[in-house]
Amino acid sequence: MKLCLVLIVPFLLLRCCTSQNEELMCLPSDLPNGFFMERRHNYSLGESTEYGCQIGFTTLQGLDRGVTLCLAAGWIPTPKCIRTCTKSTDGTVIFNTTKSVFLLKEKVVYECEDGYETIKQGTGDQIICTEKGWHPKPGCLPIQCESPFLEDGDIKPKNDQNLHKDVVKFSCKRGYTRVGPDSAQCYYFGWSPPPPICKVQVNPCQPPPSIPHGRLVSDLRDQYPHGEKVEYECDLGFVKASSSMVECVDGEWTSLPSCIEEFKTCGPPPNIIRGHAIGVDSGKYIHGKTVAYECEENFDIVGTNPAKCLHGEWTFPSCISHARSCSHPHNITPTPLKYAYKNNDVFSYNCGFGLRKAQCVNGEWLPTPECKEFCPHPPQLPNAIHIAELRNYESGEEIAFRCKEHFHLLGPPKILCEGGAWQTPPRCVGPSR
Repeated sequence: MKLCLVLIVPFLLLRCCTSQNEELMCLPSDLPNGFFMERRHNYSLGESTEYGCQIGFTTLQGLDRGVTLCLAAGWIPTPKCIRTCTKSTDGTVIFNTTKSVFLLKEKVVYECEDGYETIKQGTGDQIICTEKGWHPKPGCLPIQCESPFLEDGDIKPKNDQNLHKDVVKFSCKRGYTRVGPDSAQCYYFGWSPPPPICKVQVNPCQPPPSIPHGRLVSDLRDQYPHGEKVEYECDLGFVKASSSMVECVDGEWTSLPSCIEEFKTCGPPPNIIRGHAIGVDSGKYIHGKTVAYECEENFDIVGTNPAKCLHGEWTFPSCISHARSCSHPHNITPTPLKYAYKNNDVFSYNCGFGLRKAQCVNGEWLPTPECKEFCPHPPQLPNAIHIAELRNYESGEEIAFRCKEHFHLLGPPKILCEGGAWQTPPRCVGPSR
């Protein structure tokens, strides 16, 4: 009689044999960081079994459980539980992937919730899964701005911490004049716009200069006081590439607007129900060209008249029967003050940041006259082309961003003024990013 025993580790294969027959069996052994689901002493050839991994470990396939088969060479595939990484439980950390488990040496870029930045003070950091977990450890910190300082002035509110989206307002002592914005907002890159200065004496401006393909529409004077604004408009066939308003700031005009050629033209102005355009020709109409409309008898014209060609499309009025008048607007003081206003009447009102206008259009005021909360001047993004007007904006208004050459936009191209603060702006990042 012949007896033999063959033992193979680490995952045991037991060979039991006699002179008449041989029988191969697999034995479950200790599985580092895991366990066999069944409590058996041995398995015959061809039998399979399931094993599981402890928390923080998975199979080579990234699963909590795996299946292995007893063959002549032992357990195939070899049961193994390896260290893995999972998504952070920190609610401010965002993993931009649907995966929940990451294998060793796997890399991922994480971002932070709005109002937070990565530990490296960026929009996104790359981390790698190691035997000891994520390296470096993902984390987000609240975006904060240092408290601004205004000599000979005051800043409100006075916060112990200035967090992302916080807005402060500036004022100067009696006898001093503010040169610069009246408010600023905290962003990931600091305060924008920069705080003003307070001066005892400010300088007036000389007449504003002329611009190519455009002209001044405000009254031309010999001198303009600090804070005065003037407006430019572009010649026919040209459109604004930047703000049309400039301001006198302590003897200097802010950035002048530019006018670029507009190639889009309009076809002949269309007919409208119960009305028609006057003096129409069959040719093309360049950007900015206007055409007057008139209505049939007993119909009133409402809306923009004359119609205007804007970016290849007409803005034209409509004709309605017996247009309704408008009642006195609520919560504001209109000029001129009337009990009721006829169709097409226009009034102006002041919300503290210049005059606004509204028109009576068939019983409704357009736009709706109301005083909303204002946002500070738009954020001046690093490496961006500043195309928005440097003024306070009402809640509901939005601005767009464009990056300088060789930089691309990371984030939304537009942001909205809401509740007196701007939404989080995008970034202009370079090619090396």
